[in-house]
This record gives sequence, structure tokens and C-alpha cells, in this order.
Amino acid sequence: EAAAALVHLRGPPSASSLRIGFRDPRGAHGYLVGRDSLVEEVAGRLRGSAHCVAALHGESGAGKTVAAIAVGFATLAELPWQEFMQGSSPLTFRQELARFARTHATGLAADADEEEAVEAARRHFAASSGWLL
Repeated sequence: EAAAALVHLRGPPSASSLRIGFRDPRGAHGYLVGRDSLVEEVAGRLRGSAHCVAALHGESGAGKTVAAIAVGFATLAELPWQEFMQGSSPLTFRQELARFARTHATGLAADADEEEAVEAARRHFAASSGWLL
């Protein structure tokens, strides 16, 4: 059974908080203000379990996307396969899973419908390790 964590980000971080800077391999820069402990908490949970579910949620502008990117960089050595998907609604997430399956899952027919593609993505993730979604 997967460990689970639900992390709620409340409001925008304060201007006086610690600033974390990061640079991805493509050269893009980002800044995460006031979320250093959150990033370490989520990264620690992900490192400490073979299967872990962690969800970031909160108000618009709270820093969820940037925090998720920072967690990705923090866990890149342990979780080398990382896929960023939009999960703003169940429908959007299903579409993202189907898109992923059409590109990466093996054994999926070219004319597979969305339901088949979503199931192929689920099977792919269940059968593999070392990924962060």
C-alpha cells in the first residue's frame, strides 16, 4: 500500500521567507519563496517509500506548481523518470494519462480509446519504479 500525504499550501508565501533558487538542465530558472520546508517534507516522504502518493493543493498563486518542480529537482537522483501532468480536474488528468500512454506505454493499439489508454498508463506505472508523476 502506498504511503499518502496531502500538503495544503495556504496563501502566498511571505516576502520575508527563505528564497530557494533552482535551474533545470535546459537552463530555465525558477524561484520558490518560503517553501523550503515543504519541499524537504514532500521529497523526504517520496524518498522514504517505494510507493508514495503526495498531493499539493491550495489557492491559486500559493506556489503549488513551483513547489512540485522543486520537489522534482530534489528527488531527481532517486526518481529519474519524471512526468509533469496537469491535474486541475479528473477529466484533465485522465486526458494527461491517456496522452502519456500513447507515447510511452507498450502494447497499446494505435486506435485505442481514452479508457484503454488510461488503463495502459495505470498498468505502466504499477509495473515500473523510479518515477515521479
